[in-house]
Amino acid sequence: MQRQNIVRILVLFVLLFAAVGSVTAKSPDGKDHAAGLPSGNYPLDSSDNVVLSSGGPANINVSPLSLASTQATNTQTQQVLTIGNTSSAGSSDLTWTVFEDANGSPELVDWSDNFDSYATGSQMHGQGGWKGWANDPAAGARTSSIQARSAPNSVDILGASDLVHEYSGYSSGSWVYTAWQYVPTDYTGQSYFILLNTYVDVGTNNWSVQVQFDAGTNLVVNEGATGGTLPLIKGQWVELRDEINLDVNTQSFYYNNQLLYTGTWTDEVSVGGVLNIGAVDLFANNATTVFYDDVSLAAPVPPLCDAPSDIPWVSETPSNGTTVAGASTPVQVTFDSTGLAVGTYTGNLCVSSNDPDPGPGNGTNLVIVPLTLDVQAPTALTLSSLDGTQSPAPMPVGLPLAALPLAAGAALAAAYAWRRKQRPL
Repeated sequence: MQRQNIVRILVLFVLLFAAVGSVTAKSPDGKDHAAGLPSGNYPLDSSDNVVLSSGGPANINVSPLSLASTQATNTQTQQVLTIGNTSSAGSSDLTWTVFEDANGSPELVDWSDNFDSYATGSQMHGQGGWKGWANDPAAGARTSSIQARSAPNSVDILGASDLVHEYSGYSSGSWVYTAWQYVPTDYTGQSYFILLNTYVDVGTNNWSVQVQFDAGTNLVVNEGATGGTLPLIKGQWVELRDEINLDVNTQSFYYNNQLLYTGTWTDEVSVGGVLNIGAVDLFANNATTVFYDDVSLAAPVPPLCDAPSDIPWVSETPSNGTTVAGASTPVQVTFDSTGLAVGTYTGNLCVSSNDPDPGPGNGTNLVIVPLTLDVQAPTALTLSSLDGTQSPAPMPVGLPLAALPLAAGAALAAAYAWRRKQRPL
C-alpha cells in the first residue's frame, strides 16, 4: 500500500504539472520515492499527501495607453497612469520603471519625390534629377493620375521605361530607402526595383538590390545571392523598404513590412561593390504598368525608448515600483507648461518591467505611452458682472505677470462696486 500511494502521488504530479505549472508531491514519510516505480494508473485515497504550488510570471497592463493635456502657459495639470499586474494570485511580483524619451520625430528625410510638382502626363526624363537609363529619353517614364498614393500623381513604369535617379554623398551611416508601389490587378510581365552602389551613364555599374515582381508566378523575388520570395500583392499600395547600414555593410529589404532578405550591400547582387548609394532604377522590362509614388531616402531615428532623454515639461511620481499579482499602482503624471511657448509638444513615457514577453506593446516588457502637450495662450480676464450682484471673480490661474496690474485694477473696481451695492443710500 505504501508503494502504491507513492505511485499515485507521482501520477497526480504529472497531471497537475501540465495544468497549473508546478507541483510538489511527497509520500507520507516525506521522502521522494520517484526512482524505480513501474508505470501505470493508481487511484488516490485520503492518505495521499500532495502539496501544490501554482503561479506564473508577472503580466503588466498599463492604462491609458496615451496621455494628452491642453492647458494655458505657466500652468500644471495632473493625470494618472495606472500600472497593473494582471497575473493570477501567487504569481511573481511586477517590478517596473518609468522613464522619458523625448524622441518623437519622424525619419529625417534627406531626399524625396512624390511626383506631384510635375504636370500630369509629363515626361520625367530631364525633370527632378530623373532620366532614362544611360541618359536615354526613350527609357523615361510619365507621371500619371490614374493611381496616386499622394494626389495627384505617381510615376507610371511600363514597356521601355528604365527610369534612373542618381545620388551622391551617401557613403557611410545608416539610411532607409522607401518607395510605394501599386501593381494593378491585370498586371503582366516581370518588372524590377533596383538600387545600385555604382552608376554611370556609360561604363561599369554595380547592383546592390534587384527585386523582381513576377506576374506569372505571383511572387516577389530577390535575385541576389541570399534569395527569398514573398507573395505579390496587387490592387493596393505596398511599401518597399531597404534598411541600409553602410558602416557595417548590411541591408535588409522589406516588402509590405515583411522581410524579403538580409544580406551585404556590396556583394548581394554584383560582387565587389562599394559602400555607396549610387542610384535607384525603376525598370519595366517590357512589363505592363507598375506605379511608384512617395519615394524617399532618409536617415532613421533611434527606436522609441532606445535612448532615454529628459522631457522638461513632464514628470512622474513614483518613477519605479513593485506591484503584486492582481493589484495596480497609480503613477501621477504632471504636465508643466511653465516657460513654454504656445504650441504642441510630443514625447513618450517608457514603462519597462520584468514581464517576460518581448515588447513594445501593452502586456510586454516595454510599454510606450505617447504624450502630447498642447500649450495655449492664457484666457483673457473677464468680469461676469460689475453691477454689484456678485462677489468679485478670483484672479485666473496662469495669468502672465505683465497682466497683473490690469487684473488688480479690475478686481478692485469690482470690489468697490460690490461694496456700494451693499451700502444703503
